[in-house]
Amino acid sequence: MAKQNGSAGRTVCLTVLLLLCMLVAAGCAKKAAADSISVKITYTDLRTDTSEGSAENAGKKAELPHFTTAAGQSSKAVDELNDELGTVRDRYDSMEAGLDGTGKDTYMEIRTFTQDAGPYSQVTVAWCCFPLEKGTQGDLMTVAYDSSKDTAVTCREALKMAGLTGDKLTTDVIAAYDRNGTGLVKHTDMEGFVLDAAGTVKSIYMKIRIIDAQTDDVHEAFYSYDPSSGALEPAFTDLYSGE
Repeated sequence: MAKQNGSAGRTVCLTVLLLLCMLVAAGCAKKAAADSISVKITYTDLRTDTSEGSAENAGKKAELPHFTTAAGQSSKAVDELNDELGTVRDRYDSMEAGLDGTGKDTYMEIRTFTQDAGPYSQVTVAWCCFPLEKGTQGDLMTVAYDSSKDTAVTCREALKMAGLTGDKLTTDVIAAYDRNGTGLVKHTDMEGFVLDAAGTVKSIYMKIRIIDAQTDDVHEAFYSYDPSSGALEPAFTDLYSGE
């Protein structure tokens, strides 16, 4: 009986050891995959073909971001992030190909900003179509890759990380604007964010539609909202070379 118990004990020990080895190997593989992920930005001149009458747009840039993995590596999170970023690329390609019905004199400028904080590789893309429609400001998007979990972070996840709901964020942003702003807030959209190394949401990028108190005209503006202090500051001004 003692011999059988000893054999059973060795079997249990070997099983536990094997499981530990498998967990370590999985962790190393996950870290290796995370370490192989980076952000590549393609810089493209806008409509440099002067035969199409677009010489005035030469030199203006579209900065198109894309998360990349090392050869042989794959990540569902990276695929998700690139799908999000791909919506901007698709619109840009359609406009450059003249498939959007706007005409050859319309073009799209794109600016990309990257920021690394701890495990978070963050990309904010801002874009705008020119000539601008009256009162418009374009759009932006932030996405992030969390290398510690191999997961994607979009505005939906960042809102949860900030401990907010969409309705609460809207209420707080309107209250912050009313303290110093002029005009009436008509609509708000969360379009981006900034994370620190601990995963705290330091800033939320908001696009706010405002009714002018004097003229009743509606215009858009970007603001950075600090959920911890309630501060609201203008953001992403003078981004583009177009008019």
